[in-house]
Amino acid sequence: MYTDLAEIFEFEKKHQTPFTPCIPLLYALNKRMELLLEETYDKVYQRHKQMAEYTQKWAKSHFEMFPEPGYESITVSCIKNTQGKNVKELNQKLAEKGYEISNGYGKLAEKTFRIGHMGEWNLSGIEEVIGLINLIWGLT
Repeated sequence: MYTDLAEIFEFEKKHQTPFTPCIPLLYALNKRMELLLEETYDKVYQRHKQMAEYTQKWAKSHFEMFPEPGYESITVSCIKNTQGKNVKELNQKLAEKGYEISNGYGKLAEKTFRIGHMGEWNLSGIEEVIGLINLIWGLT
């Protein structure tokens, strides 16, 4: 609703807004767009792709990817927990280091886990998180 640009532009003609705008959200969107223009879309895409490839290569060497081949995301990797590791416990230990990943939803809660690689993340951050996961879970 906050990003319904067609409706926003219609109301702009009357110097109004279609709803009370969420000002902090607009400032955040403006800042994110400034950062995108500064880094450039192509570089952002390549950075996300690099993090996804690194994460997915790691996941395939220890687990399995949840999506069918060819449907993996460049913003988040969903990994099958084929080793039956305790994701909730992992998150508690990662939180002590200032990191967090996510488990799956519903029936997939402990059967899958997700590692996000989007926003302002970079490859060194992903390497650090995966290094901590390796250490916590005893993966080599």
